[in-house]
Amino acid sequence: MVTNPLSLSIAETCKQLSISKSFFYLLVKRGQIKPVKLGRRTLVPFVEIERLFPGQSPTSAERVEPTQ
Repeated sequence: MVTNPLSLSIAETCKQLSISKSFFYLLVKRGQIKPVKLGRRTLVPFVEIERLFPGQSPTSAERVEPTQ
């Protein structure tokens, strides 16, 4: 189990930010979040989430644990 993942899935990102998938895709369309494709998976690097909230980086204790 990874305690500090470098990226989250779309579902985990939505849960972390308390937003819907529709709003997530709107943020992607606006260029506010830039997900990356790894094979068939789409992941959101933590730097993209932190870029939305400068100076308010979540601590490792507040991060969502990845699902397996």
